[in-house]
Formats: sequence, structure tokens, C-alpha cells
Amino acid sequence: MKVVAQTLIKDGKIVHPTLGISTRSVSNAIASGAQVANVKAGSPAQKGGILENDVIVKIGDRKVADSDEFVVAVRQLTIGQDAPVEVVREGRHVTLTVKPEPDTSS
Repeated sequence: MKVVAQTLIKDGKIVHPTLGISTRSVSNAIASGAQVANVKAGSPAQKGGILENDVIVKIGDRKVADSDEFVVAVRQLTIGQDAPVEVVREGRHVTLTVKPEPDTSS
């Protein structure tokens, strides 16, 4: 909370990290997590190799069971710092590395 207050005082706003994807919750026999619905061109996700229909099951040390937990996990990342992202792709677990960027969409 102290960091948030200091950032607001210094910058006048809070900038959250983004991977540049939209997700939807999925739970089936293969995986439960946040299924990638769209990957923005040039985004950290695209640069890191995340593909549409990948199911994100872990970001950093945080398990991702649905799209809400995906948002929470991304917000805990540090902008500009590499982060491991575990996805299920065609039934196989794959670990990719992404570097979150500042979310300038808001």
C-alpha cells in the first residue's frame, strides 16, 4: 500500500503491467486456467511466444485457475522484468518467458 501511495504522489497515477492478451476462463479434462482469446500484435505475449488458445495455468509463482486470477497474477508482475508463464498447449505444458510492459490503454 505504501508503494501505491508513493507512486501516486510521484507520478499522479498507477501504471499496471500488461502482457497484451485477453483471456477467458476454461476448465476441462486437459487444463483449468485462462485461455488466451486474443494476442495483441507486438505485445509482450506475442514476443514471448504465447499463442491464441494456449491455456495459462501459472504466472511466476502464482497458479492461474481462471481469467480473474490471470488479471491478479499479471498485476503482481514487475514492468520490464522477465517472468515465467506456464501454458498448456495441445495437451503439453510449456514454460515461456515474457517481459511485461506498462499498460497504456486506460
